[in-house]
Amino acid sequence: MRDNAPPDHPLSAGPNDTVMFVGDFLGGNHSSRARASSVYVVVHRENETWTHVYRAVEDARPGHILVFLEHVLQGDRMSEGQNWSLSKFGSPVNAGSPGPRIAA
Repeated sequence: MRDNAPPDHPLSAGPNDTVMFVGDFLGGNHSSRARASSVYVVVHRENETWTHVYRAVEDARPGHILVFLEHVLQGDRMSEGQNWSLSKFGSPVNAGSPGPRIAA
């Protein structure tokens, strides 16, 4: 990766963590406009192991990403996190590449 390149995802992850991009999903916000959200499942392995489902949404401010913790599972439960994401958000509109990225 070159210096100042955007990360592959807008999340902070440790060297022992595993990040899986689930897909981009469309959903409403408080003003009922559809906005794309990118959903990730992360297994954090620091002191204990936790699986988190995060939803990242581009903010109205250019270059800013809002990250929401949507679901928490104890232990390494990547598959369950992915299944929960698909049942919660439906079918992704784009499961091929990560969505919002923080501008360098």
